[in-house]
Amino acid sequence: MPFTDDFGRLLEAARSYKRCSGRLIAGFEQLLGELSASSSLTSKRYPVWSAVRRNMDDAFLESLAGFRGEWSRELLAGCRLSEMGKNAPSVCAIPNGTMDPAYSDAWAELDVGWADQLMEKCQSPSLQPEFPRRPLNDGWDFKVAASKRLSKPANVLPVAWQLSNLGFWEMNFRCALQNLGPRTDENGEMLDTFDLVVYQLIPLLRRFRPTRTTTHPEYESLRDDQTGSWDEHYCELCWRLTVRSVRLAEIKLSTSGDEQRSRERIKAGRLSNRYCSLHMPGTAQYHADLRYKSAFQRHLEAVNWGRASDYAFNLRPPSAPDMQELRKLAYDQVHSGLHAIAPKKAAGPGLREKVWLMHQEGLNQSEMARRLGISRQAISKAKKSLESLMNAHHAGRYLNPITGEAQVPENTRDAIRDAVGRGLSLAAIAKEVGLTKGTVDGLVRAFCV
Repeated sequence: MPFTDDFGRLLEAARSYKRCSGRLIAGFEQLLGELSASSSLTSKRYPVWSAVRRNMDDAFLESLAGFRGEWSRELLAGCRLSEMGKNAPSVCAIPNGTMDPAYSDAWAELDVGWADQLMEKCQSPSLQPEFPRRPLNDGWDFKVAASKRLSKPANVLPVAWQLSNLGFWEMNFRCALQNLGPRTDENGEMLDTFDLVVYQLIPLLRRFRPTRTTTHPEYESLRDDQTGSWDEHYCELCWRLTVRSVRLAEIKLSTSGDEQRSRERIKAGRLSNRYCSLHMPGTAQYHADLRYKSAFQRHLEAVNWGRASDYAFNLRPPSAPDMQELRKLAYDQVHSGLHAIAPKKAAGPGLREKVWLMHQEGLNQSEMARRLGISRQAISKAKKSLESLMNAHHAGRYLNPITGEAQVPENTRDAIRDAVGRGLSLAAIAKEVGLTKGTVDGLVRAFCV
């Protein structure tokens, strides 16, 4: 089921592509307005592709027509956004020479001469000298389909066919994006246009899978294959894996027979792929954290894409963080009690933020106290609060790859167990062991329950 309540965040991210065509951004906004939870890639009553055609096709083709990259134009030739799920590209860029085994039989023998000509164009130093690019030898190969469009194999579900086509179009866009070169004013418009398609539109379309496809004679086996091949998904409200992802990982490691595991995967396909076990709808934790959802997603995007944060004081990520650790960072940030710098519907920065901003200006505590009209003791208390917050996050910012919870020393876990035995609240335990409340909550459930 698509996350229609996430459309505001998608639109905000799309608007951050400043050099993208205003008409294309407006079309994306109109598309989001037409889609609903009933829409799907294969629905005739609530179609997705006709909405893409009405709102985005012409604007995208207009942008592509002004693109001077000759070889990339051949790579993207004939790409109407509304046709991406219905037809495979005639030329496909495949990273590292790999191809989806379920799709490879549909491709004809390589037209080596045609591919060599295209590669020569890509690597020619004389082609478009005003666009400095990385040479096309960093993991991208070209495979050429038959001269006519390929039709859907009889034993493939319509939604599986569309998702495969989307995957190959995405690789084409990523290849073109990768070889455009730096984000100069000359090619910035196309980079932002491709960013919108690759990072916003295609992931959005993938969400709209039909909920029922029971008409196929091999429905159960196809459903099992689709369920087992899904990537890991994270809870919408925190850093943990969804209930379905956790269950699929358990099944993958089980020693049961193939038939038993197949049945278990089918059952797992009915589990939530939006929330973890702590945040299942209806629980107290779900209702407590739901109001932070927009801020969490917004800060996660800022961390992932290097965009401006809403906060004056930002917690630091661990070295070489993985996706879960970045999500943990965003979760701790929005649950820290810090205020946004320029909030839309709030009173404004709090005392700690003001002290931090003045500290960055180089003011001492006496000057801060004089400017804010408060005592030096209040300034000192605010600074210590920030230090305590930062230390609490740092103590739990690295995650155990098996449990997904904070990697903390054994003596800290023993202290948490002892505090639970004494009946202390999560907030009191967090203060006692020097961790954030969210970190302690996960550790209590993992080690004490």
